[in-house]
Amino acid sequence: MANYYNEDASNVSYISPNGTTVQRGLNVKLTEVLSVADYGADSTGAVDSTAAFTNALAAAGSKVLFVPQGIYLINGTVTPSSINNMLLDSAATFSGSGSINLTACNLIYAERNFSSTAGTQMRVQKQYSQGTDVKNLAYLWGGTTAAYFGVGKRFDSGYTSSPAGSPYAAIASWATDNGSGADVCATLNVVEVLTNNGIGFGGNLIATNAAGNTNTKLVGLEIDLEPTSGTTVNSGSAGLYVNAFNLGSIGPVMQVGGVSGGTFSNGILMNAIASGGSAVAAQSGLSCTNFINTVSGGFSGAAIQLGNSQGIGWTAGAAINGDGSGNLNINPASAVLVNGNNTTEGNTLMVVRDSGSVAALQVFVARGSAANGANAAIKVNGQSATGRSINAGGTINASGADYAEYEVKRNDCQAIEKGQIVGFDADGKLTDKFSLAIRFGVKSTSPNLVGGDTWHQEEKPVAPDRPEDLRPCPVKHDAHQRYGKHKAAIDAEHLEQMKVWEQEKAAYNLQMQEYETKLDLYAKALLAWEKSHEEARQEVDRIAYCGKVPVNVFGGLPGQYLVPVANGDSISGIFLDKNSLSFAQYLNAVGVVNRVLVDGRAEIVVKTV
Repeated sequence: MANYYNEDASNVSYISPNGTTVQRGLNVKLTEVLSVADYGADSTGAVDSTAAFTNALAAAGSKVLFVPQGIYLINGTVTPSSINNMLLDSAATFSGSGSINLTACNLIYAERNFSSTAGTQMRVQKQYSQGTDVKNLAYLWGGTTAAYFGVGKRFDSGYTSSPAGSPYAAIASWATDNGSGADVCATLNVVEVLTNNGIGFGGNLIATNAAGNTNTKLVGLEIDLEPTSGTTVNSGSAGLYVNAFNLGSIGPVMQVGGVSGGTFSNGILMNAIASGGSAVAAQSGLSCTNFINTVSGGFSGAAIQLGNSQGIGWTAGAAINGDGSGNLNINPASAVLVNGNNTTEGNTLMVVRDSGSVAALQVFVARGSAANGANAAIKVNGQSATGRSINAGGTINASGADYAEYEVKRNDCQAIEKGQIVGFDADGKLTDKFSLAIRFGVKSTSPNLVGGDTWHQEEKPVAPDRPEDLRPCPVKHDAHQRYGKHKAAIDAEHLEQMKVWEQEKAAYNLQMQEYETKLDLYAKALLAWEKSHEEARQEVDRIAYCGKVPVNVFGGLPGQYLVPVANGDSISGIFLDKNSLSFAQYLNAVGVVNRVLVDGRAEIVVKTV
C-alpha cells in the first residue's frame, strides 16, 4: 500500500459530491482535512488522548482539524493556538481530569452538547469561537437561553499592528447593489413568532464591560450614513426608519429607560442637524393624539426645558420664549386666548402668583352685564349677583384727572368742545343755550373714570372661527421601493389613507365655504354696528363731576370761582373773587381756579353740587 501511495497517488480517480469524476493526488486530498484519529486519538474514552490532540493540533496548523463523534479522555492540558481551526462532530464530548481550551482556537460549526444553565451558560449548537466562549453570554439574562449559531472573538492589544482608530468586528457583512433592481441588505434579521403568547426580538444589541473597568465607552448602536463626497442621495435617505405595518397602536415607536437602577444622562441627544432642519420633526400627514406627552412622567426638573430665546413657535408666527432676564414672553400672531372650562360665576379662570404663592392677579367667571362694545384696552364683565367688575386691594391709579359721566344731549345741541361750559335743561339733557339751562357743568378733558356708559348696548358682532387647516396629503412612504416585498401592502395602505384624506378635504372645503359666507356676514354686521355705535355716540357727551379740568375761559386767577354767564344765547363764564361772589353766583359756579396753564386757560377744581 505504501508503494501504491508513493507511485500512483497522483492518478487516483473518484466521484465528487456533484456527480462528476475527479482525478486528483490522493496525498493532497488526505491532508486537506486532518482528523485527531490520524494521530491516535481514542474515541471510546478508554485511552488518554491528550498527546494525540496536542500532536494533531501542531501538525494541522491552520488546516481544519476534525474531531469525530465519540468520547475523548483528556487527563492533561491541551491548549490550541489561535491559528488552529477545529471542527467538532455533533456527538464529540470530552471526559477526564484534564482540560482542553477550545476557546483559544477557531471552533467551526461545533455542536456543543451540554445543558444550558439559567443565568450561567447557554446552549450553542453551532459555534465559531476564538478567545470568547459564546455560551458564557447567558449571564446577561436570568433564564435559560440558547443559540443555534454563535460567533465569539476576543481582540487583544496585539491583534493588528496599526488599528488607526478603525473598529474590529466579530462579524463583518458587506453587500453591494450593482443594479440588482431589488433592495440590498448587508444584514437581514427576521424573527417569526408562531405560537400564542410568544415573544420575538428583531435584534437585541448589548454593549458591556468587565467589572472594575474605568473610562469605558459603551455605545449600544451607532448608525453612520457615509455618501461619497460630491454625490447626491435620494430624499428618502435617513439614519433610521421605524415602520409599523398592518396593525395600529402596536406600542411606542421608541422606549428609552433604565433597568436595575441604570439611568441615562439624556434621553435623546441631537447634534449636527442641517440648517433649516429640525432635531425632532413630524412627518407630513402626521396623525397622532399628542406630539409630546409628559402626563405620566415624574420629573425632578422641568417636564420640557427650553434653552434659547426662540422658545416654542408656531408656523402662524406666534411664539413663547424666555429672555436673558428670566422673563417669559408670549408673542402671539394675533391674540392670547385663555379658555377656561368653568361657566359658573365665581369659579377661577386664571391666577397669577409670585414665588411665595401669593396671588397678585385673579380672574373669575363673570357672566353679568357686558362692558360697552367700544374699543378699549381692557373690558370687564359685571358679576351677576353683585354687579361688581373689579375688586382692588390697593389704589387704582390713572393718568386722567377727573371723574365724568355720560349725559344725553338735546337734539338742538351742537358739538361740545373739551373744557367748554355747558348747561342742563329741565329734562336733564345737555344744552349749549344759556336760556335753556337750569344748572351748569364742564365737559371733561381727560377723565380717569367715566360712568353712565350704557348709551349703546347693542352687542358687537364676533368674528367666526376659521376651520382648522387641512392636514397635508399623506405621503406614500414606499415611493422608491425601499421596503421591497412590503410595497403592495404599503400601496394599499396609502390608497386607504388617500380615500380618508379626500373625504377630509371635501369636508374642509365645505367648512371653508361656510366660513367665507359667515365672514362676509360678519363684515357687514360689523359695519352696521360701527355705524350704529357712532350714531349713538353723537347723542352723548362726558361731563366732569369732580376732579380737575382745564376750561376754555381765560383771565382767571388761582382761588377765583368760575361762574357761567350768557354770551348772546350761548354759554360763557367769568372769574369772581369769593369776597365779591353772591350766593346765587356761588350756586351756579362750576369750579374754583386751581392754576393757570401755560396757554392762559384756567384749570379748575370742579365744584360738586
